[in-house]
Amino acid sequence: MRDIKAALAERLEAGQSIHLGASQVEEPSTALIQLIESAAISYGARDLQVGLVSPSDALCQAYEDLGLFGALMARTAAGAEP
Repeated sequence: MRDIKAALAERLEAGQSIHLGASQVEEPSTALIQLIESAAISYGARDLQVGLVSPSDALCQAYEDLGLFGALMARTAAGAEP
C-alpha cells in the first residue's frame, strides 16, 4: 500500500490526475478504500481526479459492502477518461 500512497502523493504534488489499474486487486482492505477515497477528496480540491481502471470483482464487492458503490462508479468513470 506504500507504493500506492507514494504514487498518489507524487502525482498530487505534480498537479496531475491519476488512474490506478485495479484489475489485480484480490483482497482489498478497508484501509485501501479509505486511502483511495481520501486521495479523491484531496485531488478534487485541486480539480484533479483519482480514477480506477478495470476494478476487480473483489474491489467492487468491498466498495459495495462498505456502502460506497456510488463512489466506486465515480472513480471508475474517472479512470475511463484519457
